[in-house]
Amino acid sequence: MKSPRTLVHQAPMIIWGFHVTIKKNKHMKKFINKWKNLAFVLLASATTLVACNKDLPVAEPIVTPPPTGSSIMTLLDGPSYTFMKAAVTRAGLNTALANANNTYTVFAPNDAAFIASGIPSIAVINTLPVPTLTAILNYHIIGGQVLNSPQISEKYPNMYLQSSLMVAPPSAALPSGYRMPIGVSRRGANVWANNIPVTAANIGASNGVVHTVARLVAPPDSTLGAIITRDPSYSYLAAALARADAGPPPGAPMLTPLLNNALANFTVFAPTNAAFIAVYTALGLGAAGPITEASVNLLPSATVWSIVAYHVQGVRAFAVNLPAGDNQINSILGGPPTAPPQIFRVALPSVQVRGPGNVVPTPGGPVSFYANVVAADKHAINGVIHRLDAVLLPQ
Repeated sequence: MKSPRTLVHQAPMIIWGFHVTIKKNKHMKKFINKWKNLAFVLLASATTLVACNKDLPVAEPIVTPPPTGSSIMTLLDGPSYTFMKAAVTRAGLNTALANANNTYTVFAPNDAAFIASGIPSIAVINTLPVPTLTAILNYHIIGGQVLNSPQISEKYPNMYLQSSLMVAPPSAALPSGYRMPIGVSRRGANVWANNIPVTAANIGASNGVVHTVARLVAPPDSTLGAIITRDPSYSYLAAALARADAGPPPGAPMLTPLLNNALANFTVFAPTNAAFIAVYTALGLGAAGPITEASVNLLPSATVWSIVAYHVQGVRAFAVNLPAGDNQINSILGGPPTAPPQIFRVALPSVQVRGPGNVVPTPGGPVSFYANVVAADKHAINGVIHRLDAVLLPQ
């Protein structure tokens, strides 16, 4: 089992503004005429409140009652948590989880969850390297707060909380001290840690709360950019990224560094190779010979940048975090009037998404179609990948 190599937390995103003009291409007449004032901005604001009062009341000390009841470690003595107790003990986390002065929210896999995750026995747990086991367990633990399910937001995007998993940086670009974020979300009575369902919530302890999860919540070990580059089923997307970065619109960022930024949070709707071949065929790029990954070089790089950027959202969203029903959500191109939103149709487990340019010509006029998410929730250090069976076209 591979130990996670890096750590992220939600960090401010790069702020940029840019003015883009993309000329029509003979292969893309119906796709794009002009992009203006594309914006991708995350604005952080703070308000300072100042109060003056000559007659301030005398402060009264706050007395915190001593914790009562069973500790989290004592709860793990239950018959359904024998694997978790063995893992925690082997990792040396048992003293911390038994300490009444500590406070934790723990997403605890029961024995069935360990088995469902490919760990069939305590004997296997005892063969795992201790650093690997410690990293996995720390990703299930949120220190310093008690988070019961009513406190978990139902709003999109979901909450990002710092887990107890802190790892050494892979390079100077990722300073030490960051904790790997874990996403928690709720829809009514249903709660998830990342995309793993909580099967029993709000099990109170003297030093925190335990939520039982259906699987191990595995920490990621690769960035979005690395996953796309290594996966041969995304070779056309990787070629499109390279073409986009060869000449992005004026003022626009290069996309590959963004997708390799370990401190960011993105959702990528990644078209398959077959999806790119289909759209290149429709654009007539195969007229000069067989369509390959290099066919993307027949398109203007700024046009390719706009297409690829349209597949990226500036938040991390698992399928269970997407709001149900029909929705409009902005990509990193921005929102109206500078760029059209992505259009979602969510009825889990089905997720469909389309752009305004996703139409099929018919004698009666163009007919809109949705791309389908055919494989959801590939988790990365800096986001999530959902595999699509068609390319999204923003115009």
